[in-house]
Amino acid sequence: MPIKNTSTEIGNFKLSGFSLKDIIYIISLLITLTGWIRSETIQKQKFENQIEILTKKIDANQEQLQKINEIFLEQQVLNGKIIQYMQMK
Repeated sequence: MPIKNTSTEIGNFKLSGFSLKDIIYIISLLITLTGWIRSETIQKQKFENQIEILTKKIDANQEQLQKINEIFLEQQVLNGKIIQYMQMK
């Protein structure tokens, strides 16, 4: 029974135990994994940027709400003074 030769020779480069298909598969797998990791990293950075933008917008809205609350308080004080003035007449 003849023994199957599992070595491949490319030029002067000899690969024992691996076929050319295996090497191409491993290289394509590594390229795919690299692309996936890169895309996940970019997506994570986009989410972080969106979170920062939303946080800034929420802070700006809180400041506006505080200003509106102050205006309402001033209006209540003025309304109270008007009522007191009307009762005095």
